[in-house]
Amino acid sequence: MNKMEVIRRAQKVLDQLRPHLWADEGDVKIVKFENNVLYIAFEGKCRECPLSPGTLYSITVSLKEILPQIEEVVLIGDENDIK
Repeated sequence: MNKMEVIRRAQKVLDQLRPHLWADEGDVKIVKFENNVLYIAFEGKCRECPLSPGTLYSITVSLKEILPQIEEVVLIGDENDIK
């Protein structure tokens, strides 16, 4: 599976989780996929929510269950956090 296909399928997984985030005025976006690492960023209230570590865990488990190509999910503040 190529990089773009992994991103497309990961987006579908996130689309299923989004209603839960939207309920609390938050969201998540994919920043990039590189070297089997998916970089994501929280948006809205998810950025400062004290429960965000649990949300990240749930997202990670859901993504890795469907897409074994994703070895790690890394939460970043925004695109500028990637070196």
